[in-house]
Order: sequence, then C-alpha cells, then structure tokens
Amino acid sequence: MTIVTPEASDCEDLPIPTRLGTLHVRRRGDGPLVVLWPSLLMDGTLWDGVTAQLSRRWTTLALDPPGHGRSEPLRRSFTLDECAGVLLDVLDHAEVETAHVVGNSWGGMVGATFAARHGDRLGAAVLMNATGSSAGRLQRLEFAAMLGMGRLLGGIRPPLTRSVLKAFLGPTSLRERPEVVQHVREAAQRVDLDSVAWAVRRSTGPCWWSRAVRTRRSRSPRRRRWLTRSRAPRCGSSRTAPTSSPWSSPRSSLPASPTSSPATTNRLPRRGR
Repeated sequence: MTIVTPEASDCEDLPIPTRLGTLHVRRRGDGPLVVLWPSLLMDGTLWDGVTAQLSRRWTTLALDPPGHGRSEPLRRSFTLDECAGVLLDVLDHAEVETAHVVGNSWGGMVGATFAARHGDRLGAAVLMNATGSSAGRLQRLEFAAMLGMGRLLGGIRPPLTRSVLKAFLGPTSLRERPEVVQHVREAAQRVDLDSVAWAVRRSTGPCWWSRAVRTRRSRSPRRRRWLTRSRAPRCGSSRTAPTSSPWSSPRSSLPASPTSSPATTNRLPRRGR
C-alpha cells in the first residue's frame, strides 16, 4: 500500500486567511471545487487517500482546521456559525460561488451548519460521524481526561497514543496497515493541546471543561492544584451546541492505495421501502 503524502508533486500548499486565523490548505487536481474538513485531532492529511481519487476530476482543498496541523493556533472560543463562515472565506478566496463540502465528525457539524446557513453556496454535502445532540456526561469526562493526560504528558504521547489509534482505526488497519497507523500517530502527535481545548469545548457543549473539572474529586492537595492549573478559561453558554466525538474518523477515508476504487468505499445502506 502506498500512502499519498502532502509532499506529492501534485499537491500545492496554500495559506488562506479566515475569521479564525490563517488556515493551511492542500490543493490538488482541477475541476469543480470540493472542500474537505477532518475531525478533531486530525489535519488535512486525513484525506490524502480520498483526494488522490477525487483530484482526477475535481479540485480538492483539504483543510488543516483552525488550531490544527500547520494552521494558526486557536486562542479563543468560537461558534459553529463561525466555522461555517470559515468555509465562506475559503470559497471567497478561491473565487468560486459554490463548492461541495466533505466533513467528518467536527467537519460534519461544520458542513451541516454551512448547509443550513449558506445553502446557496453549497453544491452537495457528504457528512460523516456527525450528530446534532449534546455530549453526555460520560463523554465530557472522557474528553476532560484526554486533555488532562495530554497536558501531563506534554502532548499526545504513549500511553494516550494507543487509545487515540484505537478510536481512529479498526482492528484490521491496526494489524495490517502499519503505514496508516504511523500516519495517524504522527498527525495526533502534532496537535496543539491549547487549540484542541478550545475546539473540544465548542464541539461538546457549553462549559463542559469547567463542569467536568469541578465534578472530579481528589484526595490529594497536589492533585487539586494540578486540576486547577489545567482548567481552560470559561466559555459562554449555549443551548444548541451540536457535538460528535473528537475521535470519530471515516476509516475508509484514511490514506489508501491510489488504485483503490471509490465505488468500493463509503457505501450507504439502502433506504427501506
């Protein structure tokens, strides 16, 4: 299996200014525009296998989301409307009226918001692993534990890395696709935890981090001091913050062989009659 890397000769790196900072974007192909937004913890290289196929007929723009990859770090909270505005900024920068949007998890929520707010600028949307429901208490605590351990380790490092890999990859990929495993591991290790904290807080609901920290009990004064230092700034409240797990990943969209057929992946179940 050959992984198509962003250093490939047909890939052009572009800085695009947006309302949430300058994004790093990988451009490939020629034709109608397709914009791809990945999940939390991942950058635009998540879509390498997909863009290798799509670039034969379309122009693809694989985004490093705000605060991820080589994009400008996040330093404040934001809304999904602002994320949809980022897609507007990308389309305006590309000087196109409409584009197709592909999003996974966080990207799926952004794509849904873009479709609702700016349907006149949308061709088609392919949204995966996305939901409009609020994160449950257990999921919020899991997010808090992930970020807390990441800060303690100085990044996504072992043993946390294994949990992230198992969330993104299935047993077959973990066993038989070492190149893909390494690809996901490197992407996770590049994340800026401060930026991820802002993004996770917005994706899981209002003030989840401060609530999760307050609900944890500690017997050790030293541990209480560590939790206090680990708190993120308070965020504004919202009653309708859509969410999805930041670890969700379209497994078939991970870097794959350029010879694989798009028709054999991401098949949708037939609707019953």
